[in-house]
Amino acid sequence: MTSAAATYQSLYGEIASRWQIEDGQFSLTIIVPTNTTATVAIPATMGRQVTEQGQALEVTEGVIEVRREQETTYIEVGSGTYTFTAVPVAVFS
Repeated sequence: MTSAAATYQSLYGEIASRWQIEDGQFSLTIIVPTNTTATVAIPATMGRQVTEQGQALEVTEGVIEVRREQETTYIEVGSGTYTFTAVPVAVFS
């Protein structure tokens, strides 16, 4: 599978998520309703170098916290629309 999308109508508004892998690059677009927060989890196999619209996560408006663990990058965000891009981890044999 190289892409998927879903929406959900919550009490606070529409929640949407769409991801795709194209040319070896992982891209995830999310919509977080007004007055809510979300935690995005990007698997480490999808990338260690994660940006939002080409900017470092730490300087992106709306990003509350970034936590990188061995298996996953967790990004807590406020309401809005975000597009995260991850460069895959190079695997050497």
